[in-house]
Amino acid sequence: MTVFNDMQKEYPNSALIFLGISIGATAVLDITGVFTNCWISDAQNCTGIVPFDSSEPVWLAATSWMLFISVVVMVVVIALYFVIVIEVLKRGYHITIRKPLLFVRLLAVLYAFLIVISIIVFLANVGNYNYVDSLYSDQ
Repeated sequence: MTVFNDMQKEYPNSALIFLGISIGATAVLDITGVFTNCWISDAQNCTGIVPFDSSEPVWLAATSWMLFISVVVMVVVIALYFVIVIEVLKRGYHITIRKPLLFVRLLAVLYAFLIVISIIVFLANVGNYNYVDSLYSDQ
């Protein structure tokens, strides 16, 4: 415990820095995962959720929208993180940062919920999806 107390005295903003690093890493992974162009692949063809295609199956559209919303939630979390950092630099760890931290927690739960539900919907339906048939059904 004394090591933690010494580290806290030496680096008073280490928790805030760790929060920023984890938010940044999560944002990079989320954007990379959502905007990849090869979500569903067979031997020759590949499709992703970007650009959004209105003729795709409903479950794929729902998964796409949940993942797009998760990116928006991540942008809001990043903005709130900057508000928290500015507040800490201005006033220190004042009681006023409780509300933004509460919103970050709630948005993190919403973010995790959107990701998990979209993965569950995707995995439950991807086995029945035939990409080649969906290419030629429009013609």
